[in-house]
Amino acid sequence: VKDKDNRVFMRNYRPKSDDVMWAQNGLVATVINGEVVLVVQNRITDAGFNVMVLIPMGADKVFVLSSGGNDAMVVVNSAKEFFKL
Repeated sequence: VKDKDNRVFMRNYRPKSDDVMWAQNGLVATVINGEVVLVVQNRITDAGFNVMVLIPMGADKVFVLSSGGNDAMVVVNSAKEFFKL
């Protein structure tokens, strides 16, 4: 009887500095009330936040990113009333 090979293979991932900056400039948010992400994106655009992009992450989570490359948290903090933080 042969013994099974019990090796575990792990991926070796080293992020590039551009990828790290991209992730650091975004934020994870929760969509409440079961809203559809596309509807929320349209509301954000209609309110004048044309640079904000929502990337669905699954369930009720989205990654919020500024398409201009700026920090998304700065935009969200400047409009706390709109984003209801």
